[in-house]
Amino acid sequence: MIYPHNFEQKIGFDNIRELLKGKCLSTLGKERVDNMCFSDKFAEIEEQLCQTTEFVRIIQEEDGFPDQYFFDVRPSLKKIRIEGTYLDEQEVFDLRRSLETINDIVKFLNRDDDEEKGFPYPHLRTLAGDIIVFPQLIGNYNPGGKLTVTFPKSVGQIPFNFPYKPSSQIDGGKNPGMQGNMSRVNGALYPFGYGLSYTTFEYTDLTLSKPLITPNEEVELCCSVTNTGKRAGDEVVQLYVRDVLSSLTTYEKRLAGFERVHLAPGESKRVTFRIDRKALELLNRNGNWVVEPGEFKLMIGASSEEIRLNSTLTVVEYGQQPSTEAPKKASPISVSTNNEQTSRVIDGNLSTAWEGNKGDYITFALKNGSKVEEVMIAFSRENHLKTDFEIQLSSGGGQFLTVYSGTTNVYGKLQRFKFKGTTASDLRLVLGSDRVGVAEVVLPQMNE
Repeated sequence: MIYPHNFEQKIGFDNIRELLKGKCLSTLGKERVDNMCFSDKFAEIEEQLCQTTEFVRIIQEEDGFPDQYFFDVRPSLKKIRIEGTYLDEQEVFDLRRSLETINDIVKFLNRDDDEEKGFPYPHLRTLAGDIIVFPQLIGNYNPGGKLTVTFPKSVGQIPFNFPYKPSSQIDGGKNPGMQGNMSRVNGALYPFGYGLSYTTFEYTDLTLSKPLITPNEEVELCCSVTNTGKRAGDEVVQLYVRDVLSSLTTYEKRLAGFERVHLAPGESKRVTFRIDRKALELLNRNGNWVVEPGEFKLMIGASSEEIRLNSTLTVVEYGQQPSTEAPKKASPISVSTNNEQTSRVIDGNLSTAWEGNKGDYITFALKNGSKVEEVMIAFSRENHLKTDFEIQLSSGGGQFLTVYSGTTNVYGKLQRFKFKGTTASDLRLVLGSDRVGVAEVVLPQMNE
């Protein structure tokens, strides 16, 4: 529709706009008034008039409409950045109250007072669908994000990164304190792939399509993920690969794939990773990307430190016949070093042991919903000096908390260590001394 020049001024519409702006309680309302204009879209105009009429009726009747907290929070929202949020206490308080009010309004506009008469404000119900809320901030959303970086415990650890070469991010000194030779703390505050959720997930049933391949063949690694909590949520299932023995130093582990799955409470899904030569290659001395024959450890976990399942893939030279044997059963145990000795801690033989130094650890994946209050451990040590160690538990996300810190000089027999129990997904034994062996661990809650 074409209007003559200065039409709005001539009919006094500018004065009406200024009068309406004076009645607005927020800058957002004033901006909406500024954007008011003439239109020939009569269906939209009629709908907006009906919404206005219903809104006025709600205010006049005081029908429980949640209008208590309205603030212009856009300046505060603009301060929120990935690298940090810079809000003062009042801004955070106002933001939360506004979001709660918006959420209450949406609930109000989507209720039914009477099944026969229906909702008394039908035109406002359509408006409710257009309201943008922030469910993550008002508790109605279960976050499932994972870190794409590694957070150090202190600035003295920098540079600190993932992936990393073996022992590249561990201090060479073993003795902390003013008289010691340790120059920095060890370990990440939050490792690569770390994330939290309001629910829990169980990883089971790891299968490898074939245990032996040639360099150009592909295999599939599959596992089942189950939501064992009471809320729906997203889990990011992560695949890591380590070349067990190579001609050049390679990373301790590196990310080879990830899959995000949404699961309702009690729901399970099968997650499949396709592993090709790109996941197994290294850059050799001649500057060529090659797949070297040998063993590769395949690890599936909730973070780079919280490995739940693992298996072994063997690459053979061209011309060798790939085996048709069933793949190796996934081990519930992962170690920070001497992977070939892993099975010794559950073989029932106290004369064999997994060996490590200060800072090395063994992690045991536990059955779903396990509450651990004790564990039996048999240590070994040639010099028979006292051994320091810690027992840690994790309930998910890669964060381990110490539940027992102790010292022992008893070797060659099982000892029972009790601690305050809690539900956990993983148990970790961390060595606090050098040249210590773990001959046997008895843990009934360990995943089979």
